Amino acid sequence: MREKTKWLEKYAPPGIDVSTEIAWLIGGNVLATITSMMFLLRYLSARGELYERRVSGLVLIEGAIIQDFGSLTEGVFLSMEGVCFIALLVSIYHYFYHYQGSKMMYLMRRLPDKWELHKRCWTLPIAGCCITFVWMMVLKMIYYAIYLLCTPSQCLPL
Repeated sequence: MREKTKWLEKYAPPGIDVSTEIAWLIGGNVLATITSMMFLLRYLSARGELYERRVSGLVLIEGAIIQDFGSLTEGVFLSMEGVCFIALLVSIYHYFYHYQGSKMMYLMRRLPDKWELHKRCWTLPIAGCCITFVWMMVLKMIYYAIYLLCTPSQCLPL
């Protein structure tokens, strides 16, 4: 993976292993995706309440309305927000990293581009937050499609 991330090294502090940071971001998003699947459990439970069990099988309860989508997704994406928060904490670590060892902070301040330090500290964490946010929106659309397509139309709230 190191060869694939070589081009990203210009956006990170010198000496930072970019592939490790990307692996942590991917791992965080995978775990956050798994925890967001709590929506599916909530949805299946809410959909199960629309039916009553009879000898002949499951029968839709007359006038039953499923919970609204907002209440089913409440707190589901909290772990993704946590991934974004941790990614922003990484940018603070990047600043402190410049003060370690050879004190490269003094070199960074002497560079002709006065924004170089900030670019190297903020670019990858902000990109990680944006990727996580986009993934969260994609998951939310998938969950909404499941909500609309798998719920009987007469049971959807207005």
